[in-house]
Amino acid sequence: MKILGVIPARKGSKGIKAKNLKTLAGRPLIDYTFQLVASLQILDRVYLTTDDDAIIKFASQYDRIDVPFIRPADISNDETPMHEVVSHLITYCDEIDEQYDYIALFQPTTPFRKRQEIE
Repeated sequence: MKILGVIPARKGSKGIKAKNLKTLAGRPLIDYTFQLVASLQILDRVYLTTDDDAIIKFASQYDRIDVPFIRPADISNDETPMHEVVSHLITYCDEIDEQYDYIALFQPTTPFRKRQEIE
């Protein structure tokens, strides 16, 4: 069984500008997700899908988080359904001959998940 972890984190936001990098209890919001996925041994690979250079730079601190591409603008807006973002990533995985049985989605706006809950 192979599990792909996916972190969708675009730069735009209707409500809070650059919310994924806003500080929450002394850390950027997205750091909670990055630290969680870095600790999950059940994930075979973790991909960050984003259109934000600052988020990519921040993710570079984590060895387990790969950024295979910059997410295209046409799937980086408020109206883009999540299934289109994930489908785009699956297409990429197919192109590089990576196959997964399951996908685990880790949205940065859910910072208080616990490793034990996921496992």
